[in-house]
Amino acid sequence: MRALIKSRRSLLTEADRYLADRLREMNQAVITPYGFFRLIQEMYREGSVRSRLRGTLPNERSCYRFISKLMQLDMIDLDPDYGSYLVQVRIVSGQPAEEIVSMADPLCHLSHLSAMRRWGLTDRSPGLMIFTRPDKETVRRRLMEMMETYPAAVTFGKSAADFQLAGDMATTHRYPMPPERFRLRVVHHPKRVRQQAVQVTESRTPGDCVKIPDRPLRLATVGQTFLDMLQRPELCGGMSHVLEVFDEHAGFWCDEIIAAVNTCSKKVVKCRAGYILEERLGIHHKAIDRWKDTAPQRGGSCKLDPSRDYVSTISEAWMLSLNV
Repeated sequence: MRALIKSRRSLLTEADRYLADRLREMNQAVITPYGFFRLIQEMYREGSVRSRLRGTLPNERSCYRFISKLMQLDMIDLDPDYGSYLVQVRIVSGQPAEEIVSMADPLCHLSHLSAMRRWGLTDRSPGLMIFTRPDKETVRRRLMEMMETYPAAVTFGKSAADFQLAGDMATTHRYPMPPERFRLRVVHHPKRVRQQAVQVTESRTPGDCVKIPDRPLRLATVGQTFLDMLQRPELCGGMSHVLEVFDEHAGFWCDEIIAAVNTCSKKVVKCRAGYILEERLGIHHKAIDRWKDTAPQRGGSCKLDPSRDYVSTISEAWMLSLNV
């Protein structure tokens, strides 16, 4: 193996070696074409080999030349699941499927039953990876903003997929937009990634998420996870399971749940939360009292479980059909 690596390196130019070394430093199994282009831009601007490069910035042709060379030496390749949406870095060890999805799509996060399991709220396995991202119009706008504000001082080793801005450097050092084929774009996720099923939901209100330290993975906050249970219980094991989770964990996470529900504009969601917290669990809070103002008038048809038929047994305080 060492002889093979040595043989490969002997065929590389200084620029090729620079890119290969940076990919190893990043230690990520995949990178987007956009991320690869920015890495090449970093080489042209900051790299020790820039004096030997033609021109001051890379163009589409030079980028393809670098990519083709590393592909010929089997250091990189098109991703087996995402194809041209993602570059597989073959000189780095593989990563879990959920991390591959996160690196392919910088605006998605693990959610619903997948997030519940991560937070220790359930021992059920969803059987697939569930992610949430904004609606396509919002995704396109945010991806454009990421490209327009890309700073010179991004540390790729932290997380190339996240494209976090580096403070004031974002406004003092700008790179030109990459060629069309290397720009960030809305990812069409395959049905399976690394042989694991994937489900990506889109929402105009995807909610808050946090980044897991030292990993390219984003996770719905615990408050958002409880809110997701109230909005899409069918993605969280069903309403009966949601009630079990609230019964066991809502007391501990009460403040986070209330804060998350306060951000929701849907009246029925606040009714569900109010009924569960106040009537079912005996939790009282000023915010819960205010939610009662959003409850429908008598005769309303709001249901605790949106997937089941309306029943006549109701919560008088919350005007909610208790159809579970």
